[in-house]
Amino acid sequence: MKNFQYKGYDVFFEVQHNGSILATWSNQWGENRDKAVFYDYSAREILQNIKITIDDLLDKPITYRRNPTPSEIKYGYGATHYKDFILGDVIKQCGAVKSWIVCPHDGLRYYR
Repeated sequence: MKNFQYKGYDVFFEVQHNGSILATWSNQWGENRDKAVFYDYSAREILQNIKITIDDLLDKPITYRRNPTPSEIKYGYGATHYKDFILGDVIKQCGAVKSWIVCPHDGLRYYR
């Protein structure tokens, strides 16, 4: 049973037989699944810890690449170009990672 959703992640709670609370969260396709067990925490503290963990996950860099443009090849910069984007910026609303993105700095399309 899903208890709530936060930034595209479904969070589930289960009270275990020893009184601890098992929290599990993952995106819509079950990717980036993680879990934690909490002992003697209030509900507010548990939610706060999970939100911080998901925020940290969305701050991780993900690398995209692009082929050189004709003018870059002409001037000797013909290597494949790589750029890191923050994971939170390249996730679709459904929770999937985008296969390409237009860089706001140079306006060129980078592929995963």
